[in-house]
This record gives sequence, structure tokens and C-alpha cells, in this order.
Amino acid sequence: MNNRITKIRCVDKKCKTVNQIEEKFCLRCGTPMVKNYLWVKGKLRKNYEIGELIDERFLLCYPQIVLDTKPDVVIQTPEFIPDQIKPYLRLFSHRLHLPQIYGYIDFPEQAWFLEYESVPISSQGHLIYPKFFPGIESCLKKVSPLRQINWLWQIIILWSPLEQQKALSSLLITDNIRVQGGLVKLIELELDDEQSSPTLQDLGDLWFNWLPLFNPLIQDIVTKIVLSLQQNLFNNIDDVLNILDQVIYILGNDNYQRKYQVITATDVGRKYKNNEDSCYPPVNKLIQAKRGFETLSIVCDGLGGQDAGEVASGLAIDWLI
Repeated sequence: MNNRITKIRCVDKKCKTVNQIEEKFCLRCGTPMVKNYLWVKGKLRKNYEIGELIDERFLLCYPQIVLDTKPDVVIQTPEFIPDQIKPYLRLFSHRLHLPQIYGYIDFPEQAWFLEYESVPISSQGHLIYPKFFPGIESCLKKVSPLRQINWLWQIIILWSPLEQQKALSSLLITDNIRVQGGLVKLIELELDDEQSSPTLQDLGDLWFNWLPLFNPLIQDIVTKIVLSLQQNLFNNIDDVLNILDQVIYILGNDNYQRKYQVITATDVGRKYKNNEDSCYPPVNKLIQAKRGFETLSIVCDGLGGQDAGEVASGLAIDWLI
């Protein structure tokens, strides 16, 4: 990123010190520096150059991406919300996957800014990826089959809420679909054409292009899902979701079983000499287990100072197991 201006203001209203963007904390008051990278919704009227300020505040870092250099100042929101912006507000509950409205400027530009949760930033304070997150297509071949299926599952989960907001087209543009670790992220919402709405067949056509990228372990089942989408064999989105749920369950059981080590211990404390606590597994006995009941651990606090307190706590353990 070729910045002409590399300074950002502290968010502490009593401080407002201007720091270099590379600083993690304000040099004056020690407040963590807030670096809000935002997506410009739509096109700006003027052809700004990289490194130029918009509205004396927003630093253009990449095409359609700005950095708020004055995050301490609340940005305005107009009374009238245009139709293309309303879906972002209505889909607030899906903000893990979708951007949210950061604010609006009216002069010299009319522009909306979108913000995203947990944008990857380098130690120097700059974006790691030029579009916030890496693209799903470039990452599919690099991840486990379980994650591959889970990404498809998340896209299906988003289908119904986006359909209600007439924004299914957002899931059919490859470059709009990004990923961050296990999460699918959409760069922006693309509203559907008024004359027609995308279908599951369209989704199948998109996924068909991804087939060579899937792990051989799931290649066959994903191919069948994609062909079924293209041939309109699913009655509704829940049918697709149910199949993906089953695939995730099988992959999790067969290839991703966790192993656990369980050990218990208690201390008599300073007041009493007799330790009346009871544990399961027994104290200082290491248990190695994969899952289920064997991973259970219990500590029953004895009634210190009471007769046979260790008997009571032991009976509680015996009753529970």
C-alpha cells in the first residue's frame, strides 16, 4: 500500500494524538490504536489516487478500500436509508459473514462505507489481503475436507436470509466470496435483478467450477451434490443442508476424533487436616479417552468439619456415575 498519509488519530477524546499507522498503541496515552479499514459501497464520483484523502478523513488504500484516519469522530447517518442499504441492517444477525454499515458521507462524495469483523492486519497496521480476506477459490485446495464441506454448509445457511432480502446474487459471484479461517465472508451484498431471482441450479453451476479443488476423500459426494443442484433434484434448501450435515458428521467421527487426558486433584486447604473431597476419576489417576462418558470429570466438595464428610462426597460420586 503506497500511502502518502500514514497517520491516524487516537480514539481517546481527551488525547486525540496523531500517531503513525504502524503504532499499536498511542504514543501519548497508551490507548490501542483503532484501524478501521472500510469498503466503499458503489463508485466514487472522483477518480481518487491511492494515498489521497476523501472528505479529509478517509485514506484510499486500494480501489474501493479506505482507512478511517479519524476513528474518534462519529460518522453521520442520513435519515433516509436507500433500498440498497437496508438489507445490511436487516441481516445484522449474520454479521459474522456479512459487512455492516459503518457510515455515510454526503460531500464532496455520496458514499456508504462497510466494515467487517476481524480484518487481518499486518504488524505494521496494513491490510494483509487487498480485499480484506483471501478468496474461497484460492483456498479450497489448501484446507482439509472437513473445512471444505463446512464452507459449503455456510453458503447454504446464508441462502434463505439472502433470499428474503433479494440478495442471492451475492453467493454467485466467486470474487465476492471470501474466507477467514473457518468463516465464509461476503465482501458486499449484490441485489438480485427485479425480473428474476437466482436458483439452486445457478449455485450448482458455480460449485461445478470448484469440483477439481475438493479433496479426493469427498470428491464423489460433492460431485453428486453439485449435479443434483444443477438438475434441480432438491425440493428445497433444507435437503441440501441435511446432506451436508451428514457429511460433516461422518468426517468428524472418522477422521477428526479428539483425544482427551483427564486427571483430578484436590487440596485439603489450611483449616482442616483431613481431605474430605472426592473426585472422578480418582485423584492422581490419569485417564486417556477419545470421547463420551470416559471424558467425564467430577469434583465433590466435602463438608469440612462434619463427621464422615468424605463419605458423603464419595456417595455423591457413586450416585452420579
